[in-house]
Amino acid sequence: MSSWVERVASDLAAGAALAREAAASGKLPTISSVPANVAETCSYTAAATVLVAMLLAAPRARRAVWDAVDTALAVVCLVLLLGVVLGMPFGAVYIGYRGIGFLLTSLVGAFPQLRALADAASRAIRSTAKA
Repeated sequence: MSSWVERVASDLAAGAALAREAAASGKLPTISSVPANVAETCSYTAAATVLVAMLLAAPRARRAVWDAVDTALAVVCLVLLLGVVLGMPFGAVYIGYRGIGFLLTSLVGAFPQLRALADAASRAIRSTAKA
């Protein structure tokens, strides 16, 4: 996909360079001097531009185009909102996990007795796991 985009972008850049050169010289280039891929890409772009301009010129078509764009944007916004809402429980669990970790680290740093208690509990768990 990206190679197609790069090809089209380079063809349009070459077409723009040909247009600037023609405007500066006041003469159009011969059709044989324009590469086929550049002519094809520029003609498709021009046809799409004319089609969009024709659609936007008629009030009914303009309304249909704007309704379609509005619907597409609404769907995108709903999908993003749904992703955020569905991701909230996972985010809450992660934030809670990190918060408890910071709280325990702070408590152990502030109270040396808790460190001794945690070490004793850790040794007891390890000794029961070995047995």
